[in-house]
Amino acid sequence: DAMVKLVDRLRPIVAAHLVPGLVAAVGHGDDVELVALGDQSIGGGPMGENSLFRIASLTKPMMAALALALVDDGTLGLDDPIADLLPELAAPRVVRSMTGPASDTVPATRPITVRDLLTSTNGHGFPSDFSAPVAQLLVERLGQGPPQPQHVLPPDEWMAVLGDIPLLHQPGEGFTYNTAFDILGVLLARASGRSLPELASQRIFDPLAMTDTAFAFA
Repeated sequence: DAMVKLVDRLRPIVAAHLVPGLVAAVGHGDDVELVALGDQSIGGGPMGENSLFRIASLTKPMMAALALALVDDGTLGLDDPIADLLPELAAPRVVRSMTGPASDTVPATRPITVRDLLTSTNGHGFPSDFSAPVAQLLVERLGQGPPQPQHVLPPDEWMAVLGDIPLLHQPGEGFTYNTAFDILGVLLARASGRSLPELASQRIFDPLAMTDTAFAFA
């Protein structure tokens, strides 16, 4: 019955062309049912239960685990200022008002730390009001809107642009979504001396036998 309900719920999504195809699962205890509908891409082959997908926000817990691995081996400290590795953020500015102009700023009262990035309290990112002027700068200059990885700048160039965009709140004094983990990815690569794809494979994906998972910039 669960399988029938799942198919009935999801088939209209594919039929309406909201997505080319999908894979979904419903489970109760050890009883798990899978359904695959539609195609892997527009005009592509049929979707299978083992089809691979690009993931977006699920990268966040993976980067958090990677950061904690580097904390565990002493490469990073949770309360280390990130400016030691990210000089682009050595002297951040903070907007006086979240809804005010991005040019009206004050200095940050303390450095941004690794802990701030892990808790998304660093000040860069999206507030609940995505129309805030600084949030719009993140979209326009850094491609922080809907995922389009093929248009995102290389990490060092991306950081150079970010360094000119002010924070929405003082470090540690608020929560903003998304951008912290992009910054964290650059920090991890610089801390380890490896590219982020290489580091993620060596410390997370390979040891956990996540053979179908990898990180890529585009």
